[in-house]
Amino acid sequence: MEEDNEAIEFKLMSTLNVGSYIVFGNRPYVITDKTIHKTGKHGHAKANIEMKDVFTDKKMIHIFDSDERVKCPIVKKENYTLSNIDNEGFVSLLSNDGKIDETVKLEHDDIGNRIKGFFKQGKHIEVIVLSALNISKIIEYKIINE
Repeated sequence: MEEDNEAIEFKLMSTLNVGSYIVFGNRPYVITDKTIHKTGKHGHAKANIEMKDVFTDKKMIHIFDSDERVKCPIVKKENYTLSNIDNEGFVSLLSNDGKIDETVKLEHDDIGNRIKGFFKQGKHIEVIVLSALNISKIIEYKIINE
């Protein structure tokens, strides 16, 4: 999971739409609304962008030149089988190709608490991990039929 986490690409703001990912303040955001303002006296059309942090849901609004080249993170969603939760909350995740990842920490949120509870009950759990800019978070889970 780590090798391409910091991957970014550059795109013109004018090519991005609602649902596109953008780097702002070294954090990955998803665009939730985009409004283009016509060319003004300074010669550039402006893009008013409303966005939400991919991991924290923090909302931001920023105005970009529509012809500005912006950083866009490569965002990945990957499935793993949960094999362990240590005392500090780090999880051992087994990928489909047999690799183990122990770099993801379980959040103290509703999803994290449910996963801990099911794991303590001995349930087999599959998780979906969202990764971008060297940050990873479990965003979904499901109980695997035994």
